Amino acid sequence: MTGRMPTSRTEQSGGEAGFTLVEMLAVLAILALAATLVVARVSERRTSDAVAVSIARSLALLRETRDAAIRSGRDQVAYVDTVDGRIIAPGGQTEVRFAPASEVRLRARSLERYPAGLTGVRFFSTGGSTGGAIAVEFEGRSRSIRIDWLTGRAWSDGG
Repeated sequence: MTGRMPTSRTEQSGGEAGFTLVEMLAVLAILALAATLVVARVSERRTSDAVAVSIARSLALLRETRDAAIRSGRDQVAYVDTVDGRIIAPGGQTEVRFAPASEVRLRARSLERYPAGLTGVRFFSTGGSTGGAIAVEFEGRSRSIRIDWLTGRAWSDGG
């Protein structure tokens, strides 16, 4: 006797040692489940990161619009297109696009209304603005881009 206990029927009957088909299928099922969970987490994280980048770029665009109003001495408007999920700088040459509408939804609150379904924030040459908020909704969560009416300051909360 070798001093070790047999671990499968094959060893007990004197056949070759190894894993049974049921054991192999159980391991494969566990690996498949783990892979599914990892892929779901990576995908969720990718959307969340893309939204964070778009929010940061939107804040920069709003701040640049405010600065342009102060420098030029004329009102400037940053437009919000809630249908296509984008924020557009004055003149329309610069824009920030959010992920596809199926993943991210923009909702404008307390912003001025413009033709073609656009809303916007007007920045005055004094540095103030009309104020308002843009809700960015994704994966059951919401973050807000807020614009203070008195100072024209734009910031984001974690929501």
